[in-house]
Amino acid sequence: MEPNARPAGSLGVSAGMLAASQYVAAGLGFLTSILVARALGPAGYGAVTLLVAYPSLVWSVASAKSSLVTTRYISRFRAERRHDDLAGMCRLSYGIDILTSLSAVMIVAATAAWVSGAFYHLSAPSALMILYAAGIPVTALSSTSGAVLLSWGRFGTMAGFRIFGQAATLVSVAVALWCGLGVAG
Repeated sequence: MEPNARPAGSLGVSAGMLAASQYVAAGLGFLTSILVARALGPAGYGAVTLLVAYPSLVWSVASAKSSLVTTRYISRFRAERRHDDLAGMCRLSYGIDILTSLSAVMIVAATAAWVSGAFYHLSAPSALMILYAAGIPVTALSSTSGAVLLSWGRFGTMAGFRIFGQAATLVSVAVALWCGLGVAG
């Protein structure tokens, strides 16, 4: 059997599993938003939204968004059994993810105080923006990791990680709020 060959009918099951995981993850994200909004109130939730908005904007501009190209080449190199090229593509993709994410963190770190003062008319939240941005390099690796899993046909693993990521976020936020951590609005 070819490395990428799948039994008939499994593609539909895999697509259904990925779709279902996306809906479950969206639901968990919605629950997280409700939890934060209820726990922090309008002012606190607004402050969190502002703190997250700027680093998210910088990351959306700085990220390479190369997962489709990465998936294409990884799948091709795997099918052709070009293991050295496959490994090189993975190293290149992870390297791009790390470099672009670190550049986004540096941009946020260099400009967060200015953005907080000039646009939000607040001074303290710049440190929290930088703290939020510091997590970007970790999440940046999910792009190439997703391309690798997709190329190997590991749809169940992708679905599990998608749900686990949102569930972990929900639990982390709940614990942080329960411990009294929040944003001074």
